Amino acid sequence: MGVMLGSAVVPIALAITWKKANKWGCIGGAVAGLAAGIIAWLVTTATLNDGVIDVTVSRVAHLLDVDHYDAEI
Repeated sequence: MGVMLGSAVVPIALAITWKKANKWGCIGGAVAGLAAGIIAWLVTTATLNDGVIDVTVSRVAHLLDVDHYDAEI
C-alpha cells in the first residue's frame, strides 16, 4: 500500500500549496510516481531473491529496500 499511496503524496501537497500546480501535472506526477515505485519494488525484490520476483508483502525488506533487515510481519 505504501507504493500505491506514497506516489501521490508530493503531487497532492503541491496541489494544495503551490499556485502553479495544475490538475494534469498532479495526475501525471502521481502516475509517474506509481510507475517508479512499482519498478523500484520489482527490481529490489528480484535483486534480493536472486532474480526471482516475489510480489508478496510478507517481508519488510522488499518495501524498505534494505538487505540487512528481514523481519516477518
